[in-house]
This record gives sequence, structure tokens and C-alpha cells, in this order.
Amino acid sequence: MYTYLIVDDEALIRKGTRKKIEKMADAPICVGEAANGQEALALIQATAPDFIITDMDMPVMDGTALLDVLIKDYPDLKIIVISAYENFNYAQKALQAKAVNYLLKPFGKEDIRQIILETMTLLSHEETALALSNSLEIDFLSHYLIGNAPLQKMPEPLAFQLKDRLLTVVTLVNLSTAGHNYLTGSTSFIIPHPQFQQLTLLVDLEEAIRPHLEELLTLSPGALIGISESAQVETLPKAYKKTIKALNSASLSGSESVLTYQKRPYSTGFHHPKTDELIFFVESGQTERLTSLIGQIFNEIHQQNLLTYGEIKDYGLSLIEQTKSILNEHYQTTSNLTLPHIYDTIYESIFSIDELQRFFSDFLANISVGFSYEKIYGSDDVIENVKLYIDKYYYKNIQLDFLSDIFFINSSYLSTLFKERSAVKFTDYLNAVRITHAKELLLNSERKVYQVSQAVGYDNPKYFFRIFKKATGFSPEQYKLAMKHINT
Repeated sequence: MYTYLIVDDEALIRKGTRKKIEKMADAPICVGEAANGQEALALIQATAPDFIITDMDMPVMDGTALLDVLIKDYPDLKIIVISAYENFNYAQKALQAKAVNYLLKPFGKEDIRQIILETMTLLSHEETALALSNSLEIDFLSHYLIGNAPLQKMPEPLAFQLKDRLLTVVTLVNLSTAGHNYLTGSTSFIIPHPQFQQLTLLVDLEEAIRPHLEELLTLSPGALIGISESAQVETLPKAYKKTIKALNSASLSGSESVLTYQKRPYSTGFHHPKTDELIFFVESGQTERLTSLIGQIFNEIHQQNLLTYGEIKDYGLSLIEQTKSILNEHYQTTSNLTLPHIYDTIYESIFSIDELQRFFSDFLANISVGFSYEKIYGSDDVIENVKLYIDKYYYKNIQLDFLSDIFFINSSYLSTLFKERSAVKFTDYLNAVRITHAKELLLNSERKVYQVSQAVGYDNPKYFFRIFKKATGFSPEQYKLAMKHINT
């Protein structure tokens, strides 16, 4: 029976959470409650729980300080973080601590029960993996494959065993307990990932393992299997990376469960038409509209079933990158939102559309809450807010309908109001902002005219040429030469 500790400064929250968990089938046993991180550390030392459920905002020692200690002193302890959106850095700290999950208050009994079930499943898988890998060689291989151990440190008996062998790397995710049990004893090397719910096999012949994989899929129908090319011991880490690429080429349609690595042509990637709207909701702190739109986008992705996991992850990471740019610009600092562990977590461990939605939704929602206190678009004058957006994002494909949607105003009325307040049409204002930036690029960069055109929001260079000449009386090249002549 698994045990857990609950850490929250609110007694009612602790009591309510325990009640939700106690009515589960095979419910874990609560070995204690703590009101802050300091009390939690004492109880962890005394009771050695299998996992903890911790709030972040607490007196004496808060969740951030507690996680710092757990990362250092209890790296194997499973952690479930709960938060009420009070600090968008909590999500990043939870990732650094490799938390099993991140739950947002208020949460229902099904939410916490599902996460508890996932945590106990992970513990069960790790126990199985531990039984299978109770040797120095397997432990070394688990770190060597992911690039965390040098080849020179390989134990001599293992190096001798693998010398001159051609091995195929097979990585398996989303395995059921039955699938784990089936693999026991079926191959020489069964290697658990040191961080994620994932198994990797090293086999001499791909053809020999194929029948076992087909049988495995009947026991674990939701599993995905990535297979590399044959590799020698020196290139096993590269082969492992190829299995991850193969897994991420799996389509949501489920048309393939066994995927062999293949070089694929470069893809421009998936882009949803409401992406700019989504990013606006992050920046403007409209968290409810943000989470609703993310749900809508992921529902569309799920229903269409056309994308691969890799394409969905690339899209989600592009959202984080855009958010990072906004943070850097607003706070005049450099953000660490795209640290390598985030990349690894997404690409190596998440192969569920629901989990991906939850990951990106929670991550962006916490940042949105932080921005809600900044009130970037907080003016009572909607035209001032519209102008601010245009001034910041002139290079995007800004349409009047888009602005009317995000600022809750009829597009015809917005057009009329904009002209009344600004004495210019919306399109003329947008063009003026773009031309101002185009002038700067022409004079202060080596970009060609078509590159300047694209950089300021005009996909058609001929249209840009016409607008520029109308605004300045010069073609872009003539303007550049004239200004250089004046300045010399």
C-alpha cells in the first residue's frame, strides 16, 4: 500500500483532499499532514512517504523553498504540486522538481483521484523497473542512453558484453502494467528511463523482437513503440534519440503503433489561425478566455486526428517561445522558460493529447495570471488599447475583425470610432506604423527590400513598394540612397 503526505497551510483543504482520496479503490494511506514546508520535511524524514501533495503559497517555508530541498535531498520522492495561480513561477519550479503533476485549485475529486492513480501507477512501474534493473550495468545504460554518462565510465563487464555487437534500440511508452509484466525476461536488456514512464530495450535482431512487440500491443493497446537503426555501443545514445523521433512521428489517428525511425522532409509545422488571439489572452491576463481557447484548439486537433505528436509539441513549444519573448520585452530580462528539461519532458515523456493540453494550458495560464496584475491593455479607452497592440505587433497579419474580436467591439463601430478618435483610418494608421519601422530597417540593416517588406507585415513586396512610395514619395531603394546621401 502506498503512503503519502499532504502539505497545505489551510486545514480545510487538507481535510477535503484527504476525503477525496480516501474513497478511492486501493486508496493510499495518509501518513501525516503539514501546514508548511518545515513541518513537511520533519514528517518526510520520520515517515518516508511514497509521494507528497503540496501547496506552494504557505508561511514559514513555502512550496518553492520546500521543492528546493526535495530536489537536493529527496530526488526520488514523487511530488504533486497544487496551486491557486498566485505565482506563475510555480509551474517552472514544479518542472525543475520533476513533479508528477501540477493541479490547479479548486479541483474536483475526479481530478485528484486521476492524478493519484497516475502517481501510484508510476510507482508501480518504477518498482517493476527496479526489480528488472537491480544491477550496475542497467543503471549505467539508463543514463548512458540519454547522454548523462560518458562511454568511458561504462563498467568493464558490460563493455566486454556489448563490444562489436550491432544492437537495435526499442523505446516503449504508454505501457500498461500487463505490458510491463510481459516484457520481464523477454530480452537481455530492459532499461527503465531514470525520470519518465518509459522502457528501452536493446536487442540484437529487430526481426526477432517484432513478434513479441505485436503480442505486447494486444496486452497494452495504447502503447507506442519506437525502433532505431542498428547501432554499435558508441552510437547507442544517437540511436535512442532516433527512437524518440520515431515515437513523435506517431499520428493521433493511431494508424501505427510500431514506428521505425526514418529521415523525414522538413515540415513548416502546424499553425492554428487563432494563435495570435491565444497569445493576446496570455499577455492581457485573460486566463479564462485563454484556457477556453486552448481547449477549443486541442479539441479541433483531436477531432481531426491528422497531426503527429511531434507537430503538436512543436506548436505548444512555439507558444512558450512567443510567451518568452513577451516576458523578455515587458520585464527587460532574459527568461528561462525553454530550459532543456522542459523540452525533454515534452518530447520524451508525454504521448497523450489530454496530457499535452493540460501541460500547455496550465503552463500558459500561470503566466497569464502573472500578466493580469500588469494590466498591459488596461486603458478604459479601447482605441488606445488597439493602438498599443498595433504598435507592438505591426508585423503580424492584423485585421479589423481580429481586433474587434479580442477587444469585444463590433468591427464596423471600431472602424468608425478609430477614425473619429485618431483622425485617420485604421488601415492608414497600421500602414504608417509599418512604414516607420521599414524606414529604420532600410537605413540600419542590410536586409533586401523583400525582407524588409516581410519583416514589417507585408507578404507582397509589390504592395509594400506601392504603400512606401505613397507615404514617402520614394521607392524603398531611392529612400535608402537619399538618406545615405543626406547623412554623408
